[in-house]
Amino acid sequence: MVDFILRYYYNLDDFKLQNDDYPISIECSSSFFLLYQFPDVDKIIQSFSFSKTVCYSYPFVRNCFNCFYTYYDHYYYSLINCANHYSINPFLLYSSKYPIHLQWYKEFVKNSDFFVSNYHVLKGKDLLLDESFFYYAAMIETSIYLLKDFQNYSTTGYIQHDIFSFETYHNPFHFICDTKERDFAEYLKYIFWDDSYSNIDISSLLKQGKDFFCYDLVVARLFYPNYYLSKFRDCINSFDNLVYLRQIISRTEEYEKYLSYILEEISSFYQLKRYPNLKDIF
Repeated sequence: MVDFILRYYYNLDDFKLQNDDYPISIECSSSFFLLYQFPDVDKIIQSFSFSKTVCYSYPFVRNCFNCFYTYYDHYYYSLINCANHYSINPFLLYSSKYPIHLQWYKEFVKNSDFFVSNYHVLKGKDLLLDESFFYYAAMIETSIYLLKDFQNYSTTGYIQHDIFSFETYHNPFHFICDTKERDFAEYLKYIFWDDSYSNIDISSLLKQGKDFFCYDLVVARLFYPNYYLSKFRDCINSFDNLVYLRQIISRTEEYEKYLSYILEEISSFYQLKRYPNLKDIF
């Protein structure tokens, strides 16, 4: 079926499928594509709309009927061309021109409840994991505490990324509408886990956005351990993923020092509404 769609609707030939699950990675000549499948068209339309605004977005490939999606056998398909992009710029943000209500507080509370209620699935299977539970529970609760003053916060929405990584940064199917502070905070996490932060002038980076960002939101997002929670969910699905979670846990002290430095730098030019004391938390 995938072969038929690619050949008939997109006139592709001599291609190679890299995997079986959607999105399907496709190599064709010197190009690389991703094919998505959805039960309805809403996600495709939203992602296409975002991609028209963002200059660095991977482009949608129009089918032979000049449409950016294809309907076939009760499913909607969309093909994007993964052109080469090399830089990630946390300040390259695009306004959606629509006001949004900040959803982080509810999101963090919901994920905290999931974390606590599902811990029993993994409890006792690994000593390091057991020892990390209360530490990361405190991280989540701190992020929630820092958002108490922003439960009714509304602002202009910006096109952001649901996952901040080199692999997904240019992919329109990972674009969402959120506050502009999201990408900046996630970028600061990204360069830590990418081990590139020591080669970056963090102080200058933080000050670049001092007239643009609400740093209370940036700090709340930095405390939120979505990187840990993501691997925690993976472990629930398959305990084989523990190796990745252990890698994160092994760097908790390093991240704590990194976070402490960022707090000190921000406090030199911005008065945080709630300044978290790391010693009291951990």
